[in-house]
Amino acid sequence: KYEQALNRCSVEVYKKVGSLYPEMSVHERSLDFLIELLHKDQLDETVNVEPLTKAIKYYQHLYSIHLADQAEDCTLQLADHIKFTQSALDCMGVEVCRLRAFLQAGQEAADLAILLKDLETSCSDIRQFCKKIRRRMPGTDAPGIPAALGFGAQVSDTLLECRKHLTWVVA
Repeated sequence: KYEQALNRCSVEVYKKVGSLYPEMSVHERSLDFLIELLHKDQLDETVNVEPLTKAIKYYQHLYSIHLADQAEDCTLQLADHIKFTQSALDCMGVEVCRLRAFLQAGQEAADLAILLKDLETSCSDIRQFCKKIRRRMPGTDAPGIPAALGFGAQVSDTLLECRKHLTWVVA
């Protein structure tokens, strides 16, 4: 969203956001620190994530004040949503495998086993829908597919709400 908004915004808005660089660099350093820990395989539950939370809130606030009125590329938004959904499905698949490992022999007919099987089937179905959507998205040069997507604020808000729900599911 940031990249799209900064590529399309007016010079005045770009200058305004640029003038906030000293504040942004403080948050960037905290993110760089966490990324460095991740690269060194030292990121664990003892690491303080409060700077990450502050950085996220800062950048969300900055976007809502300066860049929220910039038009979004709907095609890119949908592509990002599909990637987000697929990542959430990967997380759910791992959790299903973890829970299945706790089942004892002979519990294949237990309610939990049935629920896990249903969840696995639903995840597989959603993956197939994601593939269908990706094949029909603009940029595939297939006949009958538009050059770019365009949808209203209601669809955009619904996609955002779906991502929030997926975040709750995998958190």
